[in-house]
Amino acid sequence: MSSLFLVAPVPAFADDDEMFAALEGRTLTAGPTVLTLDTGGALHGSVGPDTLEGDWSISNGRFCRTINAPERLAGSECQRMEINGGRATITSPRGSQVYTLD
Repeated sequence: MSSLFLVAPVPAFADDDEMFAALEGRTLTAGPTVLTLDTGGALHGSVGPDTLEGDWSISNGRFCRTINAPERLAGSECQRMEINGGRATITSPRGSQVYTLD
C-alpha cells in the first residue's frame, strides 16, 4: 500500500507584524533601483534618475507599497515577497525582481 503525503508551505513569518519588523529600516537594491523601507512605514529611494517617495506596509503576507512621486510611477500595489537570507524576491503582475536586502 502506498502513502500520500501532502506538504503545505510554511509561511516565512508568523504574521504581518513579524514580516514588517523584519523589513523596517532595511534597503532593497536591484541594479539602478534602491528602496529604503523606513521604520514608520515611509518608503524612499530611486529608480535610475527618478527619486521615489511613498509608503509601505504588509497586508495578508504581501508587501504593499504606494508610490506618490514621481507622478509617472505613482500608484499602489500589493506584491508577493519571498525573503531568503540576504535576498528578497518581489513578484508583481509584471514579473519578479530579486533585490539584495541590506
